[in-house]
Amino acid sequence: MNEFIDLKISEYFSREYRSVSKDEGKAKIAIRQTLTILVNTANNVIRMARDNDGIEIKFIIDTAGEPLKPATSHKTTWGYDAGIEIGFIHLLYNKVEHVAKEHGRAYDPVAFVIMACLTAIGHEFAHSLKGHFARAATALGERVAPLEENEADRRGGEGSLAGLLNRKNCELLAQYTRVSQPNDIVEAAFVGHWLLAATIADYERDEKLYAPAEQRAAMFNIGFIKASLSVKHLKPHDTFLSFLEAREIARKISKELFGSSVERGGLPGLEDAIKGFAPDIIERIQARSVETYAASPFNRASTDQGPGEAHCIRVQEPSPPLNKRSRGFWKLLQWRPRPR
Repeated sequence: MNEFIDLKISEYFSREYRSVSKDEGKAKIAIRQTLTILVNTANNVIRMARDNDGIEIKFIIDTAGEPLKPATSHKTTWGYDAGIEIGFIHLLYNKVEHVAKEHGRAYDPVAFVIMACLTAIGHEFAHSLKGHFARAATALGERVAPLEENEADRRGGEGSLAGLLNRKNCELLAQYTRVSQPNDIVEAAFVGHWLLAATIADYERDEKLYAPAEQRAAMFNIGFIKASLSVKHLKPHDTFLSFLEAREIARKISKELFGSSVERGGLPGLEDAIKGFAPDIIERIQARSVETYAASPFNRASTDQGPGEAHCIRVQEPSPPLNKRSRGFWKLLQWRPRPR
């Protein structure tokens, strides 16, 4: 796998027209790290889709050097293709290349890129797994496509967590970015969602098909929260505290990420998302999440580990209520596999 990824990266960097980073060596490393986790995730989804649903999916790494073409998917004669453009990963990396100090954490901001890309490819897998391509376009008139895009956004948010229901990916994320604590992964996910929504908002998109940045970011976040509740039954106050932490990180780095966007109030959609996000929204999401575990392929833990070894995210007893100053409140998750 490593040789295949290295070949694709070499193809991309050999192109005359592509994004350029201040430190090309670090950019290559970040792209390689992101692709490694994406390929692991794709392999799990591909096996799951084939074994559980009889759906054939092929994961494509595109090297055309088109940063404005993010993750894509389409139906083929034998199944579905879903893939991501290296140029898009490079574009995301360039946005976080200079924010190491501003975001105020010990972990590498490349984590934001990885989480954004997991969400993006999760969105595309959802189109294939949830039958979006098979639905008649005239079934509900003009509402069909937007509804399907919204559903894919939500399931993309689920995918940003589901990609880590794999011991190897957990270890790689910690190795690559020093994200090893549960609060760090949740913070990185929320910031990654805003990074993704704000970046693709700059594209020329069909407004009848795609929602505004703030709505897309909200759907990413809702999907992530639903997956967290289904897998871990995460306490609402813990998730909300992490959201507040992520909000502050996003505000700190927004000028570095999107200089022109600061004039519009920071990361696109951030303030609007904050206005509509209160602790009780997580409880409302939990009340509506009964169908998620059964219906969503993303909520079935799929790993490449042997028999008797489960994924590395582990349930513990709920933690007591915590104040805002607490930095040791994350005891719901534990980064090690269950005993065999």
